[in-house]
Amino acid sequence: MADQFFAAKIHSASEAARIDIRTDYDSHTYEPCDVPGPVAMGVRKLLRVFCLHYAALDFLVGESGEWHLIDVNPNG
Repeated sequence: MADQFFAAKIHSASEAARIDIRTDYDSHTYEPCDVPGPVAMGVRKLLRVFCLHYAALDFLVGESGEWHLIDVNPNG
């Protein structure tokens, strides 16, 4: 079970949810996605440095596909 990634894209259909995802949950759709290799390597290093066995991470993905880490939650 170790070293598994479970990732999903969240698409927000409303402008309000694009600004603050919490404002319009009904407009969201979800789909599984793959974590790019360099991002997965960075996550593994982050977990190792902080001595974590698990974390729920939030990313924003830019228009050109770059992933930006915005939140680390060690409790899910």
